[in-house]
Amino acid sequence: MDTTTISSISTGDKYPYVGAKGDVYVGTSTNILVGSCRYVHVKKNVQGKYEIVLEDALAFGTDVKTMFAYSQYELETVMIPKWKDQRKQYLTQVATETEAKNYVNTGEKVKYLTWLTPDNPRYGDDSTYVVVKPQSGLKESEPDSILWCNEQIRRWQDCIRENEKAKVEAMKSTKT
Repeated sequence: MDTTTISSISTGDKYPYVGAKGDVYVGTSTNILVGSCRYVHVKKNVQGKYEIVLEDALAFGTDVKTMFAYSQYELETVMIPKWKDQRKQYLTQVATETEAKNYVNTGEKVKYLTWLTPDNPRYGDDSTYVVVKPQSGLKESEPDSILWCNEQIRRWQDCIRENEKAKVEAMKSTKT
């Protein structure tokens, strides 16, 4: 895939935007619009009679093409910490892994249960939490929000690591 841009993208020449922290990661993306809405529909109640019901639901809109440009400094000090904070907001701490795995969700929304404390370096990592869907079930397939946050963090950290590796390799090849 080729992308052509007519925009000029650069960072400043002062701290913290010099050296590796000033590297700029540019790309394109597609944002899919998702939001809460109220859903009015006819539903059969427990007595077998039909009634008009108002329920909370998710609405999916059209997608929007967009471009991004992050400095390495912004990724490391703003975006990755923001995804970690977002992940923390989803998680509910319980005492043990057994308690998390045996939890019965009588609520309306998915619960993400962890047995780790926020100060644990593995907090929120894959396999350190359990996704517990409501007992009543979900109408729509709901994505794993913790996994989404983890993927953002992991992919950007990998991208930064690969960028640093490529710079080292480029410097080695110019010395020979």
